[in-house]
This record gives sequence, structure tokens and C-alpha cells, in this order.
Amino acid sequence: MNITFIGCPFQTSYGAYIRDLGSALAVGGANRVQWVGTKCGCGDAQERGRHFIDAERSYFELPVIGDYRSSNPWKRRIRFAVKHAFDDMRAGRFESLSAPDSDVAHFQQTLAAFGSDVVFRWLRRQGTKRKVVTVHELDAQQVTDPTLNRAYNLAAAVLVHDRTLGRRLIETGVDAHRVHHVRYGARLPPGLPESRSERRYIVFYAGHRPMAGKGMDTVFAAFALLRKEMGDAAPRLCVHGHYGLDTPAAGERLAEELGVADAVIWRNEISQEEMQAMYAQALLCVLPYTGSFAGLPCALAAGNGVPLIGTEVAGIPEHLGTLYERVPAGDSEGLYRRMRGLLESAQAWDSMSAALYSHAVRELAWGVIATRTQAIYEGKALSDFATTH
Repeated sequence: MNITFIGCPFQTSYGAYIRDLGSALAVGGANRVQWVGTKCGCGDAQERGRHFIDAERSYFELPVIGDYRSSNPWKRRIRFAVKHAFDDMRAGRFESLSAPDSDVAHFQQTLAAFGSDVVFRWLRRQGTKRKVVTVHELDAQQVTDPTLNRAYNLAAAVLVHDRTLGRRLIETGVDAHRVHHVRYGARLPPGLPESRSERRYIVFYAGHRPMAGKGMDTVFAAFALLRKEMGDAAPRLCVHGHYGLDTPAAGERLAEELGVADAVIWRNEISQEEMQAMYAQALLCVLPYTGSFAGLPCALAAGNGVPLIGTEVAGIPEHLGTLYERVPAGDSEGLYRRMRGLLESAQAWDSMSAALYSHAVRELAWGVIATRTQAIYEGKALSDFATTH
């Protein structure tokens, strides 16, 4: 099978996803995995510096025209027309640069140049390839006008990491038989990395927008309680995410206000390899999310045997089942108590660590994700949602 990926080619979480899934598909028997990409317009430091994640790609550049807000209707119409002309050109380039002999073209939908405007234009173009879309996130147009999502019915399959998103698409008119749940994957060490006694950090993934939907205030408040109780014996808190290379000023202010600034390590945007090394040294992972998506840190934590405390949203239950400590959103005291309990009980920590690693081997390893994805490519996998809708 020959596969073409269309998606972000830079050193971001999306670029890493395509690279790791493509590598696993190649190991699993894919004849060729091609990558077509462009700049997306997110403004990320990795995009601005053209820091590519992989050397093999078909890359092109086109201006990214953003949404335009103006009280002048003529200016709005002109900007709208220009934006959609470039969206159409971009969809055409994705189609034309895809290898003619590809059996599957797999579009990784994110935002801007890889957003729904381009995806739907790409889907409407005729071709012989089996077209598949992974929806990593919805954009503003889809939220404002959910009927647009019916265009996904032109795809052979639509993949989601979060069942909540899958149900939301179906409710807006996407055929349930086309929608498949595929977890976020993880690179796994050959065995549990460091023993508990050699681990040093609590890790918190702040995503792309650190102050929205991640519960950073809950994390810092719980960490302040832990520091008050344990003093200098408390592990330090590592914060990382794909929000850029600069520490978010609002996060720094929050840490100062709660008196924990001296114990917070801001890693900010680091490579996948650096993340892997950091999680291998982590004692705990905390994800008190109220929204967004947490598949990446869930997979990293499980793959490194890091006990995790999180809420029941953001795809955490889909990735970890019952193998993590649950805490209500916004409950900083509850988060503190669970952190303290796992830090004080070697037995509880060891049990959760081993269970999470075993789960990652069975369910989250990239080879497992690739096998599931290839079955969808070949039309052999039944939809997770068809029997419930």
C-alpha cells in the first residue's frame, strides 16, 4: 500500500504525529509513505524558522489569509474572496503533489492552511485515492455552522482521537459508519525506564493554548499546597507544551502569586525526544483539563509508566480507561491529596506505573495504532460509532 500524508511538516506535536504514524506504517508493510506539507499560518516558532521534522517531504508555500473582521462589507467580501481563492489553490496543490499511485491520501486536519475550508475543498476534488481525514480539532467555521461538517461524508473514513468529538460530528450530520476512534500513539522504551527512586519531576502539559482548558490554575494551586506540606522535599513541577519557545507571561504571574515560581521549570516547546526523556524521569503527570485534548501527554505518561491524575474529559478516559486517578475539574485540594497519596505510597505508585506501561504496550504503541489505521485504510475496520447511532 502507498500512502500520502497531508499535514504540518514542522517540529510540532502534529508533525511528530505524522512522522511516528508514518514510520510505524512503513514498518508494518506500507510500500511508500509520502508527506505533503506547507506552512499553516499558526505563527509557531517552529513554522517561522522552517524547522522541519523530517527530511523527506513535498513542500510548497502559499500566503495564508486569515479571517478578516471589518465593519465595511466590501472589505469583508474582498478578503473573503481572496481567502477562499488561496484555500482552493492550496487544496489543489495538496491533490497535485500527492503521488498518482498512492492508494490512500490521509489529511491531518488542524487549523488555518490545514483547516476545514481546505479539507472540504480537497474532499470535493475527484480522484482515485481513498481519502481519509483525521480531525485533530474543529475550527471556528465548523463551530459557527455545524452543517458544514456534512462534507466529511465525501471521505472514505474520518478518524478522531476523542469519542466526544466523534459523537459531535455525527450529531451534525456525518455518517456514523465513517467515523472511527483511533487513540494517540506513544514511542515506548523497551521496559519501564527509571525506578521510582530515580525520578524527580511532576509534569504538566499545557498544550497549544496554555491558559485555556488545561486547568493551570488548579495545577499551581495544588502544587502550592504540596510545597507547603513537603517543603524542599517536594518534586519540582515541569511545564511544557506546543505554545512556543517563550514562557507564557500569564503562567509566570500565576506561579508568582501562588508562591511556587522558584519550583516551576518552564520547558515550553521541546522536541519529542526531549519530552520522552523528561517523562522517563517523571514521578507524576497531572492533567486537570476542562477542555482541549490530552492524548499526547496520556500516551507519553503511560509509555513511561508515569502515574497520572486527571479529569474525565479531553480524551483521558479513552486513552487510559480506569488506570489513572480521577479528580473533578477545578478541585485543587483533591488534586493535591491524590498527588500526595501517590508520592507517599510506593505500592500504589508501583502498581499504577506497571499497569499503565502494560496498557501502553497493548493499546498505545505506534505499531498498534498503525495496524488499526491500516485496517481503516483497507475498509476492514468497523466503525466504533455505527452501532450506537
